[in-house]
Formats: sequence, C-alpha cells, structure tokens
Amino acid sequence: MHYPTGKGVEIAVNVQIPQFQDLQTVGSVAYQKEVLKKDVLYNIGTGGSILAKVVVYDGTVYFGCFDHNFYAVDAETGKEMWRFATKGPACARAEAVFTDQMIYFPSFDGNLYGVGFNGKGLFRFSAEDKISYTPLVTEEAIYFGCKDGNLYAVSKDGRLLWKFPTKGPIMSEPKLLDDTIWFGSSDGNVYGISLKGRLRHAFSTRDQIAGSVVTHKGRIYFGSFDGNLYCLNPDAKLLWTFATNGPVYNPVAHDGVIYAGSWDGNFYAIDAENGNLLWKFPLQGLYFTWARIHEGRIYFGCWDNNLYCLDFKGKLVWKFATNGQPTTPFISSNKIYFGSYDCNLYCLSLHGRLLWKFPTSTSTYSTYGVEEAAAEQSINVVWQPETIAKTDERYRGPKIEMQDESAYTGGFSGYASSETRYMRKKGYR
Repeated sequence: MHYPTGKGVEIAVNVQIPQFQDLQTVGSVAYQKEVLKKDVLYNIGTGGSILAKVVVYDGTVYFGCFDHNFYAVDAETGKEMWRFATKGPACARAEAVFTDQMIYFPSFDGNLYGVGFNGKGLFRFSAEDKISYTPLVTEEAIYFGCKDGNLYAVSKDGRLLWKFPTKGPIMSEPKLLDDTIWFGSSDGNVYGISLKGRLRHAFSTRDQIAGSVVTHKGRIYFGSFDGNLYCLNPDAKLLWTFATNGPVYNPVAHDGVIYAGSWDGNFYAIDAENGNLLWKFPLQGLYFTWARIHEGRIYFGCWDNNLYCLDFKGKLVWKFATNGQPTTPFISSNKIYFGSYDCNLYCLSLHGRLLWKFPTSTSTYSTYGVEEAAAEQSINVVWQPETIAKTDERYRGPKIEMQDESAYTGGFSGYASSETRYMRKKGYR
C-alpha cells in the first residue's frame, strides 16, 4: 500500500495488520494516526479521488470529489447530469443531505452549500475553516462541525444561530437523540448539547474522536483512537466498552448489533446490549469507512482497496477490487454505488459484478499534504521499534464551564497524556 504525501515522498507499507507481526504494519497505523493528529486529512490536495459517501436519491447518484466538484450522475446509465463547482474538495468524508427543495453538502473551501436538483446554487454559509463531515439538517436549523473546533447551528436562510466551541477539529457527524445533539471532537470528548447550543453532557476518552457517533435504541455508541468502542446512556453514563488494539472508526447499528472496524485489522460485530463480541472478520488493511447493511449482507470498503460483502455470521461472500480505497457504499434498486480513491464512481450488482463506472474530471490521485518533516518522521516510523508521538497542545481537553440548563453527568475521566507510545510491536497499550 502506498500513501502519497504531496511532497515527492511516497510511503510504502506492507500491510499484514491482523497479526501485527512486523514493524512496517505498526508503522502504517502510526503514520495514519499521525496524519489525523496533524490535520492532514484536512489538507488533501486537488485530484480526482473520492472519499465522500455517495447517495442515491430519486434515480440520481450524488457525491463530492477532491477535484472541487459536486456531481449528479444518472444511477441507471452512469452518465453525468451536472456538476457544481466549489473552491475546495467537495464533501470530503461527507454525504449530501436532502430536503424537498435543496441538497446540502460541505466543502473544504469553508462553505456549506445548498443546490437545487438542477445543480443551481441556492444557499451558502461561510464558516471559519474547512468542513469535512455530513451536516445534520432538521426543520429548524442545520448543524455541522468544522476544523476550527466549533459546532455550528445555521438557519435555513443562512444566518448563524450559535456555535459551540471544542478544543480540537471536529471530524464527526452530529446526531440527534430526542432533543440532544451528540458529536465527537479531536479533543477526545463526546458532547451532548441542546438545540440552543448549551452543554448538557460531556464524556472524555483517552484520545481523539474521529468519525461518527451513532444513536440506537436510546443509547449512544462511538469509537475512539484510544482503541475502545463506547456505549453511553442518554445521561452520558458509561454502560460498557469494547477494547480493540487500534483506533475504532465509524460504528453503525442494525437490529441490536454494532458493526465497527478497527485499525487492528479487524471488522467487529458486537452485541449492542452488553458489548460482547459476536464475531470478527480479519482485514488486510485499515478500516476507514462506514458499513452499509442490506438484506442480510454487510458492505464496506477497506484500505486494501477492496469492497467487502459479508453475511451476518461474518463470512466473506465476495469482494471487489479497485485501485484505491473504496468509500462507503450506498445500496439502491438492487445496485451498489461507491466511489474510490482511484478517481472512479462504481456501480455493482448485489453479487459484486461491475455494471458501470464513471471517471471524475481527472485521473490524477489526490495527495495528502504532509509537511516534509512529518513525512520524514513517518518514514522513520517504519524502521524504529518505538516512536513517541506528542499530542498537540490544542487537542488537550477543554475546561468545561456548565451553562444554565446543563446537567453534567458524564464521565470526565481525564485526557490523553502528552506522550503516548504507538509503536509497541504487539499493538496499542
């Protein structure tokens, strides 16, 4: 596996993650973790790669691309219908959100856009920095996280209603449970705030939160870079944790089961009630997407460049190879749609047969904007038995000041230490 850095340095990794037997593997995990610590995912260069989640709505596939365009493609034929240009990578890790008259999506240019179904721009709100993840759209407002560390609330006519500050970039999708918005931050905390932006709950983990918080049957589930999957009740009381040997990304819930991938090289099925392991499936790369569940099958992409299809017992049904990391798939009308870092949008049958693919505007892969020193350090990681990674000061946990209606009951158990050893040969501590 190769990780482009955008500085003329390409990092090659021999991934055998399920066993964690060689230092090159651990180096790849440490490198990717360092990538997120340094906000490099917010600095992906222009190219034709796709990391965004695709959505099919009324016969059209919608997705953003690092070529700065938001696309509409006919779901049946794969023909482009229109594209909307922004001034930065569109959607990044997000999916578009739909109302009766508008399609909302974010961009790295710092804007939240609303376009009509004909591709005409109708709405724009400018935040203070890049926006990476899917907004939450309700009847009253639009909520989204930003690299500047704030969760924004914006009215439908484009007015800022409020913003809630955290101490790190927000790389998480806000989710609504009853009247509380839940989201994670790179400062290592999961927050529950009111629809007016007042803090109600906060729960601290030992490392940053990157990816989705999911709500299911009145509970809150999320993964952390500390290697744990967490389950909280609506008062932010810890119900259980499930430990893995690597960062846990983007859990999804279905019928009493939580499905989540870890950078220890496994995809897990966990009982949502008690946190017990049901089964795990070994991967040959890092898990970085969201799974989709459809008619007894589980579909997800992996950094080994394959889209996987598993049954509910964790057995491989099929896998489909691309030339880049597949994004989160979307299933509609018995077809599977997903993008890839190889600059193509794919359409497959439910049996994994290619029906068509659509190329974006350029076949040049997007590059990660790693600073040269960081890239050199990452290369050294491959060869060093231990590496100390220092946590950025701004990612330390914030001092929480409770506001009027706040009833803090969460478990602020402390923050990540300033020094963490990531390179232990047999996994994370």
